[in-house]
Parts: sequence; C-alpha cells; structure tokens
Amino acid sequence: MADDAINTAAAKFNRDAIMKELNDKGYCVIPDVLTSEECDVYTGKYRDWLATFGADEAPDQRYSLITSYRTIWQTDKLLSSVDGIAIAEPPEKKSQEFHTPNTNWFHLDQSAMRVGFHGYQGAVYLEEASENDYCFRVLVGSPKLYESFYDRDEIEAEAKKSNELGHYMLSNNDVAWYHQHGCYPRKVPVPKGGMVVWDARLVHDNCRPEEGRPNKDRWRFVVFVCMTPARWARKKDLQLKREAYEKLMMTSHWPSQGIALKKKRLAHLEEEHRIEKLPGVARSHEAKLLAGVEEYDFEDGRPNGPDWEPQWSEL
Repeated sequence: MADDAINTAAAKFNRDAIMKELNDKGYCVIPDVLTSEECDVYTGKYRDWLATFGADEAPDQRYSLITSYRTIWQTDKLLSSVDGIAIAEPPEKKSQEFHTPNTNWFHLDQSAMRVGFHGYQGAVYLEEASENDYCFRVLVGSPKLYESFYDRDEIEAEAKKSNELGHYMLSNNDVAWYHQHGCYPRKVPVPKGGMVVWDARLVHDNCRPEEGRPNKDRWRFVVFVCMTPARWARKKDLQLKREAYEKLMMTSHWPSQGIALKKKRLAHLEEEHRIEKLPGVARSHEAKLLAGVEEYDFEDGRPNGPDWEPQWSEL
C-alpha cells in the first residue's frame, strides 16, 4: 500500500479524531468498517458452520479474521494476531442467563511485564450491539492509571501472575481502586459493521443482554483482531507466528511481541470439525505477510510505522 493510500484511509476514517479519542478515553468506535451486506455474508457463513454441530456440542466459538490498522499506525507493514470470534445466541432462545446488575468480569489483557503503551486491541461487530444487548463495557480513563495500578504493593503477587497468564482479572477491591481514582464504567454500543478499538491498558469486559430488551432475537457476532507494526517483532516472535500458521493454531491478542499460542482444544470436537487446510485467502502473499510467514522490506522507502518500540520489565 503506497503512502497516498495510507493518507486516503486516514481521511476516510478521520485519523485525528480517532487518535484523540484513544488518547483521551482509551477507546474509539469507528463506524462502517464493513457494510451491512458484508456483515450478513459473514454471519451467514458462521451460522452455517454452527449448524454442523450437534445440539450440545457447539464449541467455545472463536474463529479468525484479518482486518486493518493501517490508518492508526500509518503503515501497511503490520502483523496480525490470529484471534477469535465471539458468537452467542440470544439468551431468550434457550432460557440462558441475562445480565446481573452489579456484576462484572473486568480485566486487563496487558500484563505487568509490559511497560507503558504496547498496542491497540480491536473488535469488529457483524451485528449491532446496543447497551441492552451483548455490550462492550470499559472503565473510562483506566489506561492512564496502568502503571500506578500495577505498582501498588498489595498487587505485587497478582501482578506476577498476570505475566504468566498474559492478562489480569480484577478483584472487587481493584475495581474500587479505579473508581476512587476517577474511572467509571461505561457501556459502549457499536453499530453493525463498526469496530471498537481500545488501548490494551484499558480495563474492560462484556455485559450479557438485559432481560426485556427490545431486540430479543439479536445474536452476538464479534470478531477480535489486533495489529501492530511488523518491525517490532523479534526472531523468537516470528518463529512462534510461523508455528501458529503451519499448525493452524490461534494466538493471543498480541501480534508482534510476546506471542502466545493457544494450544488448548476441545478433543471431542477435533475429528469432525477441525479445519485441516487453510483456505486460499489465508495462503495469499498479503495474508502470509500479516501472519509473519513472509517478510516485509523495511528498506523500500515506504513508512515502517513508529520509530519507537514497546518497553518491557522483569518483576
């Protein structure tokens, strides 16, 4: 992608406004990343795939998708996570659980070993999510308190656990600490075809639908994806990404540094539903570049992204 294409994308998505929201609030909703028709095509394929499972054997429903962070990073030389899709039926359909007030599963997907800003996570919505549907929720302003949160004496042991797991689940006391420092919860509705992007230091979770909501037949179809500059990747990171590609494995949210492979699978579903061969689109040159299988030319005079790299520390 040439420089003028990057500038065109920035104009379409109003990059300055996006970056201001990310810096001020820690998240931003970008509408019309996909058209409504494109969303319907994807959700139709996912529904067809789900129909191959028996009534009680639907898996932890995640799948991979590639999209673009070129506008944000100002480069097309990116690596992508091999992330998942969250699919959930309406709770009204099977008498499942609705949202319970005053509950949460707030968490951080950035461990204490990562110092400062490391990237933006993202989710593309193939179906609209209003505040009373399956809705993304955040603690507004929490990225600015990231270092202070992990520096507390009372959290040292738990912070070390976050390095092992790659994420940190907040306790009620942790949530109260953020509240005391001015962060407050906010549901973030996203239109169909829209994308929510957030600083990985943002405390967030997802709420179940509220009982009595207007759209009782609305599913959850959310595709998670993260992209960061390819120049950040180290040799060991690229080795893991190539292993994931060759073995058809998923990775964690992180695309360039600190790669983690998701090796856990549901053995009882492997034989009948496992994908044994990558589709043609995943074997394209562009896909292999995003997967870290093929290498970018960082000497071609085109933008390589930021001239800084993420910082790490040992606890």
